[in-house]
Amino acid sequence: MNLREKISNNLLKKWKMVMSLTIATSVLSTTIVSVSASMKNYTITDGDAVTKLTAIKSEANDILEKAGIKLNGFDKFTVDECGPKDIAINIKRAFKVEVTMDGETKQLDTAECTVKNFLSEQGITLGENDEINVSLDELTYQDMKITISRVEINEVKDQQVIPYSCVIKATSDLKKGETKVETAGANGIKETVIKQKFVDGQLVESQVISENVIHPAVDLVKLVGTKEIIKTKKKSPPTVTVSSSSGTFTDSNDQNVNYSKTIRGVCTAYCGGGRTSTGRAAQVGVVAVDPKVIPYGTKLYIPGYGYAVAGDTGGAMRNGGVLIDVYYNTEAECKRFGRKTLTVYVL
Repeated sequence: MNLREKISNNLLKKWKMVMSLTIATSVLSTTIVSVSASMKNYTITDGDAVTKLTAIKSEANDILEKAGIKLNGFDKFTVDECGPKDIAINIKRAFKVEVTMDGETKQLDTAECTVKNFLSEQGITLGENDEINVSLDELTYQDMKITISRVEINEVKDQQVIPYSCVIKATSDLKKGETKVETAGANGIKETVIKQKFVDGQLVESQVISENVIHPAVDLVKLVGTKEIIKTKKKSPPTVTVSSSSGTFTDSNDQNVNYSKTIRGVCTAYCGGGRTSTGRAAQVGVVAVDPKVIPYGTKLYIPGYGYAVAGDTGGAMRNGGVLIDVYYNTEAECKRFGRKTLTVYVL
């Protein structure tokens, strides 16, 4: 190879070397420019702590890891691009919220802003009528107390008796003192619809919302006579027979008793209490007489009645129609005694 060829080859090698260096420099420059364009300035705010770093644009979790910041449980963060190269990461740390519902109180973690979002996050649902002590749009905060009351609305039906009334009608078709039922009374039925409110299983409100009469009551109509009774002339009273002879009789206890005389006549019975004409209390053993025939205070024995003392009087005795009117406590006893003619022993 001659000298000219050697020089030419050396020049060619130098030129290739220069071109290689030029291309490498260009690539490196391009790479540096590209990396520089990918770098971002991150500002991480964690409460009062602010951390700044510059890194190639990446996921927020990777940036937090590079910054040595850890998230726990319900911690959250937001990412905001403040400019072409500036990114802000704001961390929301979880805090405790007290929730009372369904008979339990729990401390729950959250970083949510509103009560509505917090309930959704915790899987807590509200029924149509449930009540909560705070607004759903209110912001949650540390140690906030939320109370949820489960509310159930029911409607129940209740039937009630409508008592019938008694209507009195005067009529001349009946004698004075007589009565007659014209229409029998019957109770009615009323249905009531009641709205009930239960809070956590306890009845707190009851309201009548409607009433409906299913069967109306039927009044008892009672006729009372007004026709005057025409009194007829009384028959002559029966004769009272008095025997002045004394003797002995056997009472209801099989005891022999001496008597001074006997009087035979009609005996009846009465009741009603109060005071007798002599001021005594009306009671069993005190009988009404005509004091002209049997003086007050006279001791008597009346068959079917027993021992008695004369202490009262009445019209039937004074006009001679009745010899003795014995006293009982009840009308039933008076009816059993009835009206009878007896021989009464004067002791």
